[in-house]
Amino acid sequence: MSDLDFIKDDEALKERGGEASFALNQRTFKGQKLNKFTLGHRIVLNQIREEGDSVEFFIWSTIFSLIKTRQEIVDLAWSKTRFRSAVIDWVDTMEAKDFEEAVSIVNSIYEEINGTAVVITGDADSDKKK
Repeated sequence: MSDLDFIKDDEALKERGGEASFALNQRTFKGQKLNKFTLGHRIVLNQIREEGDSVEFFIWSTIFSLIKTRQEIVDLAWSKTRFRSAVIDWVDTMEAKDFEEAVSIVNSIYEEINGTAVVITGDADSDKKK
């Protein structure tokens, strides 16, 4: 089984008797239906992750990966530069208030998966000054 075998649509996995999603609840972002968070999404997020990434980038990347089709994400994820550019271009279309909604969605996904949440504390710049 290849890594891409994990990245299938929910219906195909259900037909094989499996549940595709880690997080089962349907979510929307700015009125747009999000794909469910799957093992495939986790693989993609691990693929594009770098040690110095901010929590803000992680949040936006997660939402971005849930809006796009799996094929779009797979095509982008194995080129970190292309993926990051696509996320930044997309985020440039957002408003500041959209980040609060994104944080809430990502927190709810991780709470549903394993009872944990992403916590943002303080200002990144003020943390560096201490």
